Amino acid sequence: MKLFESHQRKAGHTLLVTLCTLGIIGLVLISYLRLTANQNQLITRSQVWNACMALAEAGIEEALNHCVYNETNLVSNDWKLQGGRYSLSNTLGDGRYVVSVSQTWPREIISQGLYPMPVANKYVSRRVRVTTTNLNVFFAGLVVRSSVELNGNNILIDSYNSRDPLKSTLGRYDPLKAGDRGDIVCAEGIKDSLYIGNADVFGHVYTGPTATVRVGPNGGVGTHAWRNAGNRGGIQSGYWIKDFNMSFPDVSPPYSSAPTPSGGNYNGVNYNTILGAGNWMINRLSGNTIVTGNATILVTDRIDYHGGSLEIAPGASLKIYMAGEQTSIGTTINANSSSTNLYYYGLPSNKQIDIKTGGAAFTGAIYAPNAELFINGSNQLFGGAVVNGARLVGNCQLHFDEALAEGPNRGLVITSWEEL
Repeated sequence: MKLFESHQRKAGHTLLVTLCTLGIIGLVLISYLRLTANQNQLITRSQVWNACMALAEAGIEEALNHCVYNETNLVSNDWKLQGGRYSLSNTLGDGRYVVSVSQTWPREIISQGLYPMPVANKYVSRRVRVTTTNLNVFFAGLVVRSSVELNGNNILIDSYNSRDPLKSTLGRYDPLKAGDRGDIVCAEGIKDSLYIGNADVFGHVYTGPTATVRVGPNGGVGTHAWRNAGNRGGIQSGYWIKDFNMSFPDVSPPYSSAPTPSGGNYNGVNYNTILGAGNWMINRLSGNTIVTGNATILVTDRIDYHGGSLEIAPGASLKIYMAGEQTSIGTTINANSSSTNLYYYGLPSNKQIDIKTGGAAFTGAIYAPNAELFINGSNQLFGGAVVNGARLVGNCQLHFDEALAEGPNRGLVITSWEEL
């Protein structure tokens, strides 16, 4: 009997150990399954959370495009005026966004992205508020994407305003009234002391955060007052801004076909090309040209005014779209004095713009984001330029016409971003 009770006691102990082991394994499995479920839930929530931001950003893009292309009629394309704001709701896949735009400037955009949480019968949402500004194409004297080289002893960059008699004389640049808005803007950086060397830059320098700027012993960047106080070889405090960032949209041709202009006699003078009001298209633009109306011309091969001139008659204006690779600019005779009467747009195929004829003066605005601008000798540019790169040598000068800031704009640009 004692032996039988001993075996029974041992069997009971084995069963107890087995049950405890199974219980521990069960608890571990349950904990693991719960951990896995929580991890999957966190991953899912993270994915939904990120999807909400993507939807909110899509709403912002929708609002920006709407403000650019429908500025005169914001109650269109399913947008409605509700609660003092223009609003739109749109579905993208399983989610949606609700976006609104303020009626007043500067435009404020609030966008909410909503995405469903799997299984749960609810939406996760994120809201973003951005403010914007309508950035002008020509907001500084020289805007470049890659690099600027200033290599000379008497290079001068300053500003005037052809529409302000206090900042110009009969609409023309007057050195006695010159201003301090001859800003240089460079996305990647301004090459060092050999290039900015002894140049007089009356304005700001804007660069990216990693750029370096070195100034020669006789050069300087700042205001006329700062320079006249005897400051040399440096940059005035606050006149080097290091957070510049912008895009450089390509130019598209305005049309694919148009009449070819011809030459002739105008007011007793013979011209190779006469551009009246309307759209024109030509292979090469050279010789002596006069613009007699509000004209637009698409040039497919080359512009060469070496030894020739481009003349704009009183009351006339010209927009040049350049599809060719190279442009050589001589003297421009602008009877209207303002650079806003001549706009030059370089298509992606336009790679080089030279202002190099002895004593040449170009009065106009240049936007050619894929071209290199070269100004040498005693040549001058009255207006402004947005190009890929620029090289100024000798004693050339660039005078930014502040009136250009009232001209064409690039559309809305975000100035601040805040998640609510």
